[in-house]
Amino acid sequence: MTRAAFENAITLIMALGGSTNAVIHLIAMAKAVKVRLQSMIFRKSATERLFSRSKTKW
Repeated sequence: MTRAAFENAITLIMALGGSTNAVIHLIAMAKAVKVRLQSMIFRKSATERLFSRSKTKW
């Protein structure tokens, strides 16, 4: 498991309107494989990644 994999998982959780439970478990999984997650990653994923993609024209 890499940091990039966790960032993708965070983006998926945010896109699906994920629960607090999902976030807690994701942090626990990252800790188990010694990947450090910070709260800024969640904020960045929610604002930059999701909203920037939603502005594209279909």
